[in-house]
Amino acid sequence: MAEDSFLQYLSRLSLPMIEDQSLVRKARDGFAPKRPLKLSEEYLRNTSLALSEIEMLMKQLKQATLYLSSYRSIPAFKKNEITRYDHIIYHLEMHLFKTTSVLDRLMILANIILELGGTQRNCKASVFLFPKNGKKEYRDKIDSYTGLYRALVKVAVCIEPYREDRNMIAHHKNIDYRELRPVEMYSLLLRLDRGADKDFISNFKVLAKTETDRTVARLKKSLEIFNDDLKLLLDEVYSILRPIFTQRYHEVMDDEKAE
Repeated sequence: MAEDSFLQYLSRLSLPMIEDQSLVRKARDGFAPKRPLKLSEEYLRNTSLALSEIEMLMKQLKQATLYLSSYRSIPAFKKNEITRYDHIIYHLEMHLFKTTSVLDRLMILANIILELGGTQRNCKASVFLFPKNGKKEYRDKIDSYTGLYRALVKVAVCIEPYREDRNMIAHHKNIDYRELRPVEMYSLLLRLDRGADKDFISNFKVLAKTETDRTVARLKKSLEIFNDDLKLLLDEVYSILRPIFTQRYHEVMDDEKAE
């Protein structure tokens, strides 16, 4: 039988907290404890929330990839002049933003599980993995766990090439990939008023759709490969973090029972 995922494992551990009537106020409030959480409960909750955020980002990467080829020329899109090119750009940029967020969230998860003591501002790869000015306390702590530093660096190497594009889009301009330029040209030409030139409209629409379909197929395949590769790298990190979490969680619980 296959081992449950790290998130499923944390969810099982969290069930007693969810069912504990001394913790739950009202269902509509979600998990809103009526008493202060024990250290073990706080550790479990924070780890679960941090991991859930990463897994949600991974789900959104899959969604953005799927939506890339799901454009439909519905009335609402026509009314608001949303073209297929607009649709493609939106989901490519969404994928890019979510991709770079994965590494940031992973640093937060490592900070919680390893109890590194980093502030929210410090939870980033440039501080934890690639420190400057000789400040290596976080890196040394991470490196003390066999294989963890290397596994985290592999995720960083996978994601970091996209950070420059992400920052450029966030602060300066729209996404500008060479292979999308013909698609943009088709979109602009199809917006032109060609009057009674029905032959042009008919023939050009076929050409534009065919070439755009091919471009989208290539982009989608590339994103699918990236998503799968990133998932494998994250699974490697999880396989190292999980026993570290388990050991620390039970140590804290044992200390609470001894009090």
